[in-house]
Amino acid sequence: ATLELQLARQAGEGLPLVHALSHLAYGDPNSPAVGMAYLQEATTLAEQLGYIDEALECAKSAVAWDPSHPGAQLHLATILYKLRNREGDDHAEEIVSGLRKVPIQSQPQHEELRAFLLAEALDASYGTGTGIDELARAHLRFGNRPLLALGLAERLVLAGDNSRALPLFEHAIGGDLRGLRSRAAVCLEAARVARTQ
Repeated sequence: ATLELQLARQAGEGLPLVHALSHLAYGDPNSPAVGMAYLQEATTLAEQLGYIDEALECAKSAVAWDPSHPGAQLHLATILYKLRNREGDDHAEEIVSGLRKVPIQSQPQHEELRAFLLAEALDASYGTGTGIDELARAHLRFGNRPLLALGLAERLVLAGDNSRALPLFEHAIGGDLRGLRSRAAVCLEAARVARTQ
């Protein structure tokens, strides 16, 4: 498998490299950290190359490997979120279940993503607005990070509080939304909210 991986890396071949990484993850049962690293690399590569089904399979393997691994759960939740409504499944319950297993992190980028995805999944599962507490807690702890600002802004608009939503939209537009919303869509929503002021 190591030779397979070296050849795939040298050839720069996407899908064979994803398969080699996935296969190699299970090659040494005495090194779980290395196996997890291979699965996460395979997940990231498959997603970057547009092989979403392979990315999903690798992400699920990583979570099965270690259900409490924050990076694995966040990656799986992100892929499931991006696949929402594909074939009529929003994956919300699976996202909630997975993210509830992740211990609260001190890393702002992990908690920002976790709170946003969890809020979205809670809203999808239990009704609009149920996820706002997750966002508010993370916002209080980590500050005005882009995804937190966006999530709060969207919910404030739904509650009719456009004046508080607008500065949050403006902050979100200037930050990294991690491919979970397009900057253009957020700009359009912010402009619509501004016109109502």
